[in-house]
Amino acid sequence: MKRLVYMFLIVASGIMHSQTQIQLPKTGFSSEINITVLSLDFSNSVIKINRFIQSRNLIVQSRNDNRKTVDVTLLFSGTDTRLIEDFAESLGVVTSKKLSSINNQEKITDLKNEIGYLKNNKLAYEDLMQKMDAKMEKYTTFWAEARAIDERIFAKERELNFMIERNDVFVANLILQDEITVPENSDVSFVNMPGAEFSFLKIENPQTGVSSKDYSGYFLKYLLTRGKSFAVLGAYKSNTAVSDSTQWGEMFVIGFGQDFYSRHFGDGNQSFFNLYSGYIVGYAYLTNKFSKGDEFFISPTVGLELYKNKYFLWDSKVSYFIPFEYNKNLRGISYSTSFNFVF
Repeated sequence: MKRLVYMFLIVASGIMHSQTQIQLPKTGFSSEINITVLSLDFSNSVIKINRFIQSRNLIVQSRNDNRKTVDVTLLFSGTDTRLIEDFAESLGVVTSKKLSSINNQEKITDLKNEIGYLKNNKLAYEDLMQKMDAKMEKYTTFWAEARAIDERIFAKERELNFMIERNDVFVANLILQDEITVPENSDVSFVNMPGAEFSFLKIENPQTGVSSKDYSGYFLKYLLTRGKSFAVLGAYKSNTAVSDSTQWGEMFVIGFGQDFYSRHFGDGNQSFFNLYSGYIVGYAYLTNKFSKGDEFFISPTVGLELYKNKYFLWDSKVSYFIPFEYNKNLRGISYSTSFNFVF
């Protein structure tokens, strides 16, 4: 009998000891890492983040999404931050990374206080609901508020249990930003992006004494705003020797243009292959061996941005050059490519 009592006391003592170990929160410090990433493919990177969270069943402490930024805070078990660092590098270019320590006990205390505050709010709503008719409109509103508080309490308790039961925990604050050169709104945003453009102009109906078959031109192209507005300055020169002294051999050009993106083809937000349409209006100073002339023109354009980021733009376009005076014998199609960079 004494042996049975002795064994019972040993088992009971072991159970009480294990329960005490579970109830006591583990204190100390854990790691916190802050990472900022610039992504050239923002929408795909957001999908990667969602899959990463779901596949590892991570606890999301907070999250804020908008058109060009995702700011998410995650809880990880373990002490090795390499997992989130490798994942961040797969999203794009890591522009900043900071590792620090956080006090687990302070975090646990804050969570307990927040849970207590939420439970008191829930009780207040329930007390009000008991004093009113269930058919009242306010009753439905209060009921919805109480259920929302229940969800927040559940999330906070899950986070608290995670912190208490594991000593090897680290927090990751991940900020994903879209790396583009297009503005998020319609407000004018000025830029300083000089560049150069090469253009080949094929005359549609060349005529002796007026125009050559084709011209090549080199231009200074200056982007003025994001979106984009620009100015061009340069000259076209005949690709063949001008034997007729009355034929225009050179055209010095100054113009202003604007390009417009289509919302059906990415609205200019992609890093590769943004389709756009636009126009150029300007003035051409015509010269030959013995005379000079003035010509105003307009050029509707269709273009394709081959590649761009925050600092560089490689563009190509096709334009229809339409002069006002020599409309029949000087109009034609031009093929252009340009390079612009932030200065």
